[in-house]
Amino acid sequence: MTKFRIAVPTDMSEAGNTAFETAEKFRKLFDGTITPIHIFKQVVWPDGISVPHLDEILSEKDKGNIKKRLRRFAESFTEEGFIEDPILDYGEPITKIIEKTSGFDLVVLSTHGRKGFSRAVMGSVADKLIRNTRVPVVVSKWGNQGKSNIKKILVTTDFSKESYVAFDVVKKLLGLTKAEVSLVHIISLEHLGDINLGQKLAADREEELHILKAKKFKEFEDRVEPEVHISSNSPHEALTRMIESRDYDLLVISTIGQTGFKYMLLGSNTASLVQTSKCPVYVVKPNYSE
Repeated sequence: MTKFRIAVPTDMSEAGNTAFETAEKFRKLFDGTITPIHIFKQVVWPDGISVPHLDEILSEKDKGNIKKRLRRFAESFTEEGFIEDPILDYGEPITKIIEKTSGFDLVVLSTHGRKGFSRAVMGSVADKLIRNTRVPVVVSKWGNQGKSNIKKILVTTDFSKESYVAFDVVKKLLGLTKAEVSLVHIISLEHLGDINLGQKLAADREEELHILKAKKFKEFEDRVEPEVHISSNSPHEALTRMIESRDYDLLVISTIGQTGFKYMLLGSNTASLVQTSKCPVYVVKPNYSE
């Protein structure tokens, strides 16, 4: 049986390397392996000068030493037998990370690194990676890698079929842990405007949410709690406050596409939550199939 493969892109800074801690949590759950990845950022070359290959920049000895460093970073959190050969490459970081992780089951990274590479890649890569990769992505903030055990999960839905894709991940985690789940729908008065209309809609949505729970989480009904919240804030602001006040261990959310109206509704909320969430965020896409 093929092992569940987790890729961890890192800039080898303290911030970037904390992703290994989060990755190890999922490695244990899914019985997988971890592969460290480091991309040397491509510089802008003058016209007429070809972009060099990694072999032209680093000697075999240099590459060997860097791989040893990457392995040591990973071994700080993972047993040696579960670490695959580190991957090195040179080029535009986002493009290369997407290319090198295309065959993996999960990508885990940490945001908020130092200046330069870290800020440009480890910070903004989250949104760009989520928009363009087909592989599920877990993003954690430096200093907020989450607890060793997943006990409280938050999953959101807007009742679109795209949002239901996140349920498959949640059900898998429910089967592997003793976690409890909040199944949440946010009614934003920022979009709706009228509180009376919001309350009427909430009553309808609550009934729909209980039906959805019974249909999608039949075998785990006693561990899933449906909740409808009316908020004067945007959905992502309401969810951020929930995460802060309830101390969730993981947020699981679906996003879609790269552009367009649907992305503005669902994808933009995902991007905002990735930036503000106190707990790690597990992002999946509808077009990802196992």
